[in-house]
Amino acid sequence: MRKTAAQIADEVVATPTKEMQDHFLERTNRHIALVRKYCSKLEDRVPGLEGLKERGREHDQSKFGPKEKLPYAWLTWRYKCKDDGKPCVLPTGMKEAIDDATEHHILTNAHHPEFHQGKRRGLLNTEDRDKPPKEMIDATKMSKLDLAEMVADWCAMSEERGNTPHEWAKKNVNVRWKYTPEQEKLINQFMSAAWDKHKTAAQIADEVLSKKQSRVFYHGTRPGAIAEIQKSGLKPEMMGTGWEGDAASRQYPAVSLTTRPEHAQAYGALGAWDEGKGLSSLFSKPAILRVTIPPEHAKHLKEIVSASGHGGFDEWHFRSHIPPEWISVVDQ
Repeated sequence: MRKTAAQIADEVVATPTKEMQDHFLERTNRHIALVRKYCSKLEDRVPGLEGLKERGREHDQSKFGPKEKLPYAWLTWRYKCKDDGKPCVLPTGMKEAIDDATEHHILTNAHHPEFHQGKRRGLLNTEDRDKPPKEMIDATKMSKLDLAEMVADWCAMSEERGNTPHEWAKKNVNVRWKYTPEQEKLINQFMSAAWDKHKTAAQIADEVLSKKQSRVFYHGTRPGAIAEIQKSGLKPEMMGTGWEGDAASRQYPAVSLTTRPEHAQAYGALGAWDEGKGLSSLFSKPAILRVTIPPEHAKHLKEIVSASGHGGFDEWHFRSHIPPEWISVVDQ
């Protein structure tokens, strides 16, 4: 059946711009990477959560499917406009499409309490999606892994929004979603394991400044570079934001650091490989530098999240030159 001119016009209007599509992909991929980070933390720290890392790898994949991708692109853009203080006019019928896509999402993914409710409608507050619906959602059938992935999702959102999962839990646990006392204990345990040990770069910088303490990091390099570094310090190199496909305009100058010496050694070996040392880099011991950042310069620190979601390496970027007086060679 041929489409009418009006149907074609509606489709053109509803198609997100390239800027909107790029923002949706960047924001969604970053969110998934953060969820994977917290899933990894929880599985490593809490017994009985085997398989959570695998759950993290599959997290929110339905958002890239045909039933959710277009509405979620508009939804993500609407949130961005709200944060930027700008208006966002949805095409005709898009609000309803967003509600339908959201219901599809929460009924498809087991880390959402609504997946376990049993009913198919009335699951959302269509007037304000961030507030409870008219009836409390029964989440008592959620498994331990479901709850753990849910908390990882809350932690990821909190890191993005600059708040805490405890704040979100206080507003929603047994208010929006009904849990058993045992489930509530698990939720609190998971939040403590995943979040209470988590601090953002800004929080760490604030603590360092308030306590007027220096912050110690490590940097790995090839032994032949030591003399120049001791003379001139560590000069920033162009870094990406950690997301595949970033344009060069999103790169920035920084020095790569880590809080763990063993990671500095791995970075040093990789650096030697990148500089053309090849296999010889695997058999030569990289030099490890201890870098002490004075408290008044902590504002230049940025904690990096791995886009791959493996969460194996601890990496920070220092967005300025590091003078030689802050650097010492670690005896190995």
